[in-house]
Amino acid sequence: MNEGLSFLRKLVRTQNPDCDFDSAYMFFYDETNNHRKFVVRPTSFNVAHEGNFVLGGLVFTGSAPPVHELHQLLSLQASVKEIKLKNLASGDFLQCLQSPKLSTFLTFLLQQNVFVHVKSVNLLYYVLVDIVDSLVGALPEDERSRYLVYDRPMKSNLYDIAKNELPQVIALLHRYEAPNIAAADVRPFVQAWQTLVAPYAATTSVELGLAKLTQLLARGMSLAELPFVQDGESRVLLDTMLGFYMNNIYTFTNATHVFDRELSIEPMLTAALSEEPARFYFEDSKQAPLIQVSDVFAGLMGKFTQFVNTTQLAQLKSIVSNLTTTQRHTLDLLLDLLAKSQQHNRCFLHFADSDSELDKMRLLLAMAPLNRNSPSTR
Repeated sequence: MNEGLSFLRKLVRTQNPDCDFDSAYMFFYDETNNHRKFVVRPTSFNVAHEGNFVLGGLVFTGSAPPVHELHQLLSLQASVKEIKLKNLASGDFLQCLQSPKLSTFLTFLLQQNVFVHVKSVNLLYYVLVDIVDSLVGALPEDERSRYLVYDRPMKSNLYDIAKNELPQVIALLHRYEAPNIAAADVRPFVQAWQTLVAPYAATTSVELGLAKLTQLLARGMSLAELPFVQDGESRVLLDTMLGFYMNNIYTFTNATHVFDRELSIEPMLTAALSEEPARFYFEDSKQAPLIQVSDVFAGLMGKFTQFVNTTQLAQLKSIVSNLTTTQRHTLDLLLDLLAKSQQHNRCFLHFADSDSELDKMRLLLAMAPLNRNSPSTR
């Protein structure tokens, strides 16, 4: 058994003792915003990063849900051989919520003995995590603990600042060729982040995470290395999505995983998991209705994350309260599907995102009828 995967499996299980990783689940997958690489250019990223990379779909035990019924329920034309989100709804997230077909689709899933799973990755946040981890990881071991306790707040504050100062952040990452920062540029790189963060830390009320981030950057000025942002491919911030495909396979050890055929991932995944039991395979979505349904869900979640990432927390309640009756009903169906899945197994939903974006997601999930009506919800 691969020792690295064994360690990760134990770590995930230890951190999530209440999750069921042992049932014989059937996972079906599709993805959206799969850009394959995340690259920084002089004034922009190579892709629009506002919507998260989403890998997700259906998950269940026992008999498969009768998804063949959807074609008739959705009144799709006979020429539609493969169900995709564009057959049900179009436009941004709020525009999609206006679609009766999407409402029918979500209602059908809620009525079945089926759940959804999702791995949602905020690419900008993911890149910034490596910077904080590098600063902490380069410290002497006896110093690290004083920063690790503020790990997530520091990363979330850095992400919030980066969103506000995106042109400067892009220029900074490009100039220093992250993640291939030269040894001679470690100090200037850290100093550039100090300059960017300083005005936010100078306000009268500073969050503790921001205060610790400021201290960490000051300490970083004397470091000789930044282990996770050196020796990579220059300006290629994320060179593959492979790790996200692997996560469920090495943690849900008795499950079967069925992916939409992805020629850039299939050989790499097979090689990376060569010592694991063969519990995953790829299918052509044209012949796999369960992957088609997963495509609709993953596509919708991609639009959902873009809506969350580009909306202020203070605006969310107002936006939701001003939805049309159809939009609110469809939103409730989606939130109920997520809540139902989370209640069954919390580890079906995983968002690699900042605390500030997760706060918005939590606020929306609290609006789900399933959560509102639960006696355990406060």
